[in-house]
Amino acid sequence: MLSQAEITNRIPVWRAMSDLFLDTESSPGDYSALAQVLARADLSQSELKDIFLHEIAPAFYPNLMSVAGEWQPWDEDQARDIVLASMRSARAFPSFFWLRRWLSRGYARGEWEKILASWPKSRSAV
Repeated sequence: MLSQAEITNRIPVWRAMSDLFLDTESSPGDYSALAQVLARADLSQSELKDIFLHEIAPAFYPNLMSVAGEWQPWDEDQARDIVLASMRSARAFPSFFWLRRWLSRGYARGEWEKILASWPKSRSAV
């Protein structure tokens, strides 16, 4: 489980990353804005990728599968609550969580590549 300091550090990252799971079309500007937020985070690119693939994607991917998914951005409190609930679910129902992670894998990897393509040149991969 994450410490309170780790959660606090991740909240802006979780909030920003969650936008890629809204029931809307993302534009190149969206990826660029997200990459700017992530580049300012006190986390390495490798850590950010792990957060995206293993924390965000399993938590928010179900929104994309919903008939009427959420299209308004989640706020920081909502993003935190959704991710933490997903983490609790992963501990309580590991097989279910593994399935959600597996189902979101292809989409999440493709989105991560779009984020990297928009990564600011001023901050190299860490």
